[in-house]
Amino acid sequence: MLFLVAYDIPDDGTCTQVADELENWGHRVQYSVFECDLDQPRCLLMVERLRKLICAKDSIRVYRIWQTCASAVTLLGRGRSVMRDRDFYEV
Repeated sequence: MLFLVAYDIPDDGTCTQVADELENWGHRVQYSVFECDLDQPRCLLMVERLRKLICAKDSIRVYRIWQTCASAVTLLGRGRSVMRDRDFYEV
């Protein structure tokens, strides 16, 4: 399953910790956005580890991208798909 993780964290130290943790689970596609190809148990483990790093003023959103939607991703400009074995469209 593909998960999109986006975060907004004002503290630079916490932001770095979150980014470092996410590097273990997926690929950075924007400054504060990661794509993670995980099964459900691994996603839950990732969420639990992220939860331990943040405080009330921080925000992390984890979106599950369904297979039918993941195959219709459009990329504009720089970047590449990190989704393997899926249809991908570049514009």
